[in-house]
Amino acid sequence: MRLIPELCKRVEFCHQWGHLHSSCINLEFCLTLGKRWEIERLYNDDMRPSEIAAAVGVTTATIYRELKRGETGELDKHFRPAYSAEAVERAVRLSIRNRGRRKAEK
Repeated sequence: MRLIPELCKRVEFCHQWGHLHSSCINLEFCLTLGKRWEIERLYNDDMRPSEIAAAVGVTTATIYRELKRGETGELDKHFRPAYSAEAVERAVRLSIRNRGRRKAEK
């Protein structure tokens, strides 16, 4: 991607989607590990997904997708599916690494 310095003052790499962002693109849709930790903390404090979404600054649908992606297969202290920010981050990084690779033939 070629960027024009006069138009783009800040360039960042998006770890979730694997491409470059510039200052003219909204960075809010990419969840960072810090935001995932915040989601985990709020979820463990028994907040509802709509309240978590408002606190983190994303849509409720994003929180529901994130909670589904981060399920550990166990139940938390509130008897809900447990969420792990680290598990989600590992899955996202693996997905980015494997992009464009074909599956091995059987």
